[in-house]
Amino acid sequence: MKSKSQKRLLFITLIGSITTIGSTVVSCSNSLSKHNSSQSFKNIPTISNSLNKINNRNINNNSNKISHTNSNSYKNKTTNINNQNINVSNSSIFVNNQTNTLNNRDFTNFYPTKDFEEFIPKTLTEEQIKQIILNNSLSLNHFSHPKFKINSSFVFLEGKDKKAQLKLIDLETNKEIKENVRWYQRTKYPDDVLKPGQTNESSQLELKDDGTIISKNHTNDNAQVSQIWAEYKGYLYSTFVEVLSENNAKSVDEENQARQEAKKIIKENNWQNLPVLEQITKAYEWVTTNIKYDWNLENLFSNQSAYSGLVLKNTVCTGYAKAFKMIMDELNIPSRIITGTARFGNLTGRGSRHAWNMVEIDGKWYHVDPTSDRAEKDQKQEYRFFLLHDDDYDDNTLFFRNDKEKLGSRFRNLKIDKFVETKEDVLALIDKEFQKNKKLTSLEVNVNPKNFKEVNKAFEERNIKLKEGQSFKDFGRVGWANYKKIVYYFDTNNTNEIKEVDVELSKHNESSESMGEYAIKIKSKTNINENLPDLQPKNFVIKNAFVNKVKKVDDGYVLILDHFNNFGDVEIKIESITRQGFNFKLTNNTFEFNVRKHDKPSAMLQTTSDHGVILTNVNAGMEYRSNYDQWKDITSDNFKIDDIKPGSFSIRWKNTNNKFSSDIQTFEIIKPSIISDEIKVYSDMITGVNNMMEYRLKEDQNWIPIKANKLVKLKRGIYQIRIKPNQTNLPSEIQEVNVINDMN
Repeated sequence: MKSKSQKRLLFITLIGSITTIGSTVVSCSNSLSKHNSSQSFKNIPTISNSLNKINNRNINNNSNKISHTNSNSYKNKTTNINNQNINVSNSSIFVNNQTNTLNNRDFTNFYPTKDFEEFIPKTLTEEQIKQIILNNSLSLNHFSHPKFKINSSFVFLEGKDKKAQLKLIDLETNKEIKENVRWYQRTKYPDDVLKPGQTNESSQLELKDDGTIISKNHTNDNAQVSQIWAEYKGYLYSTFVEVLSENNAKSVDEENQARQEAKKIIKENNWQNLPVLEQITKAYEWVTTNIKYDWNLENLFSNQSAYSGLVLKNTVCTGYAKAFKMIMDELNIPSRIITGTARFGNLTGRGSRHAWNMVEIDGKWYHVDPTSDRAEKDQKQEYRFFLLHDDDYDDNTLFFRNDKEKLGSRFRNLKIDKFVETKEDVLALIDKEFQKNKKLTSLEVNVNPKNFKEVNKAFEERNIKLKEGQSFKDFGRVGWANYKKIVYYFDTNNTNEIKEVDVELSKHNESSESMGEYAIKIKSKTNINENLPDLQPKNFVIKNAFVNKVKKVDDGYVLILDHFNNFGDVEIKIESITRQGFNFKLTNNTFEFNVRKHDKPSAMLQTTSDHGVILTNVNAGMEYRSNYDQWKDITSDNFKIDDIKPGSFSIRWKNTNNKFSSDIQTFEIIKPSIISDEIKVYSDMITGVNNMMEYRLKEDQNWIPIKANKLVKLKRGIYQIRIKPNQTNLPSEIQEVNVINDMN
């Protein structure tokens, strides 16, 4: 589980990159007339700048700037970010100790002029400190010294009476400065500076003399981020504090409760030790049978959360979807929430706006809709909306239709009896019917009209003749699904001579195959491989596992198994082999396998460039991906990648001969951004930078680390500045500034 600060925002010194807790609200009601596009595989989640309380200096009121002695000081200033020039001509600021005002003169004697400049104590009056804090034209670290820093760049307080201790740290000794530090709080509306113990109507904090901050109760859900300043011997340092409103604090608390409940459900049911398909199935069954639909219109906004589903167990479609996804998140299974328009009668609730989920199995995605499959009152468990394909929804169900190659087919409608999609599915169903009845007079299938041709291909391949007159009966759509129940009727001559085959089964290790240790060898005394067409996975009825692959070998067949119902010692049973015209007699058809999976990787990641990372503590046999892209092979340790993207980055062991793929290790790749309007130019000087940044002349190739709070004695030219790559942080977008005065 991510820390509170990670959930709410990611703030690193002068970085305006903020992450917020998601707030998907669908309501399952017609009252929301506009339909938002649902999530797609093309819309990859990345770090957001949606809380622009820090960007654009919203913590300060730019319309209430302090007047300066020279009103023309900033008349040539132009600011912007994202590769836009920033120009300030012949401007400088310093503090006049006689008038206590900010004047337009050379202030380099006050501000450190070189990397690691000696710390020279200054004296500032309360009025001078106030003017500096309220000055929106200065960079936040304009009057800071790089030797010191407040211990937290951002503090997040969840509601009333939460406490945090701010400290000024000497970065050389890593010790707190305990004496002669003066603390201040800046507020807006009114634009004011408060000392410890002071307050006004917009203050959300109680500030103590020792830097302790205590949150107050407030009801402004869109309240601005607060700013705290520390003054030490004439230098000033700032940090930011967000105090959640009563409602937002309640939401965060409920989110935490829901996550704890998800963990509890998983632990009580021991799902953490199950394979992925079993985990998904068990979670789906729990959500659909334990959570009830909330028909109370008065709860329109309170029943939209994972909390309403997992804790209150009374919710609407959004709560079902969020509850299921939270369980998937805790099980480390890739999943997402889909929103759209769906009309499934009472199944989807009060209206047409709807939310459901998608889950990933073996790199392919399937729809699951726990709301529509919920068990009301004495209803039995249903799987009508479990592991669906896009094509299982008709054109009246509106959502973003995914790329077909990303969607799964193998487990499509897994729990729907007689569902067919391909010719091979129909052939397997024919074989089962012949096995059961020794002849074929009729065949019931659930099939999408798009796939009628696949049914006909199967009949032609087996030379099965349809009955003249009434060859089939169309029973229409099955519930709200986009497939139909069709019964085909056949000529009574569709019978076959049955050949008896004695089959010998044994455990086998197919060393050349992935998962080859989980294999069963099939041999026949009647030389089955010469007399029988290739058997397919669906010809085998097996308990506690699935047949992944059927491989024909010289003396029979090899079945490669996967998706066991558990890890550890698992007993599987081949209950039957079905094939038109054959009756297989099985001997020794029960086997025990010790099913194992790889340990979760402990890889380390370091960003190196705009799109580059290097992975260490990795091995050949692992694979990686960005967000929901295709998995790619890792071929060695110290593995370099040059196409990384912001968002989720995943690493896992692949299936090998004797072990199944590992749990997924994830990193959050962040692309930060520099706070808008922070970097400024004064003659040959650039301020507003810090030691997390680097710079270069635009025409240069190499980046130079910044070690102080400014760059001085710069020659004329356009300079590029960015936040350096660091661990899982990519470099920020480049900000360009134009130094137009050459002082050398």
